[in-house]
Amino acid sequence: MGCVAPVTQVDAANLVARWKLDEGGTVHADAGPNGIPLVQDAATTSAGYTVGIKGAAALLSFQNPPGVSTRLAATGAAIQRDSFGFSFWLNPVFLNAGDNLIAKEMSFNNSVPGFSRIAWQVHMLSNNGSGAAAVELVIRGDDRGVGDFYGSVVSTTNLPLQSSSAAWVHVAGGYDSATGALRIYVNGVESVSNNSSPGAQSSDGGAFSIGTARNGSDFVAFSAGARVEDVQLYDAPLTSAEAAFLNANPGQALRSFLITQFTPDIPSGNLSVQFNTLPGFYYQVEVATAPAIFVGITNLSAQNEASAVNISKVMLDTALGQAPRSKVFMRVQEYGIPPGFAACE
Repeated sequence: MGCVAPVTQVDAANLVARWKLDEGGTVHADAGPNGIPLVQDAATTSAGYTVGIKGAAALLSFQNPPGVSTRLAATGAAIQRDSFGFSFWLNPVFLNAGDNLIAKEMSFNNSVPGFSRIAWQVHMLSNNGSGAAAVELVIRGDDRGVGDFYGSVVSTTNLPLQSSSAAWVHVAGGYDSATGALRIYVNGVESVSNNSSPGAQSSDGGAFSIGTARNGSDFVAFSAGARVEDVQLYDAPLTSAEAAFLNANPGQALRSFLITQFTPDIPSGNLSVQFNTLPGFYYQVEVATAPAIFVGITNLSAQNEASAVNISKVMLDTALGQAPRSKVFMRVQEYGIPPGFAACE
């Protein structure tokens, strides 16, 4: 009996880069798949390092000289993306209205106002009158020949201005350039844009930056005073399930799951499948005799980072019928915690 094991993934954001910021110093290793270092900009205030929510954290701050708040920057082909997602942890120290948190920079262009010379950015908005401000993700794109605004989304959660906080805040979100979908999450609370549009390009080679952002030699957005930890970039905007997982699990990242073993027992007709999982997520195993119509055969709630399912011939016969089978196709679907999806014991 031959076997094929395709994979369908519902939550499809793939990790592009991840900086845990545990090392201190001027260079931070990429814990993601592409090996893109994050480097201290020597023309800006050096980041300090302190205890974070899970490991160490970088302290974005200001000193004079050099007179420019901290900028940490990364370049590399893998971060040149039009669609993207992000996740990071933030501990406010002294936030001002308009302060920048993270950004994707663009090639030098002094024909537009300085504040808009960034492909996209996550920054603080103005004081809401109560000493706090919302967080905004704004999309401008880096191709100004076709426009300079593709939408913005504002968090419903506000952060304190000009005062320190003991609390760590999780910020996540992203933009889909194909559909215009644009969202931000602060501590898991989702906000969705009502003015976004598709088509923004953000892949002309500009750096990704944490804190202060540059356009060529010009500093165009200045860093918030904050501790930042575990900054993650993805190739698609994060779903609510993905943001909820990251919010609930500091120090973890999303992963593309894979079937790691698919084994038929020829004499008995039983099958076993093993795949990597995210604790707390749900998985449905489906089978078929042709790769067109699949039938759910079992599901589980993952408790660990790897799971195994054993499927008996009796289960296969019940799902697919008792006629002889020359092939069995199997797939695994990964879910967050959708309503009505119950885990089997």
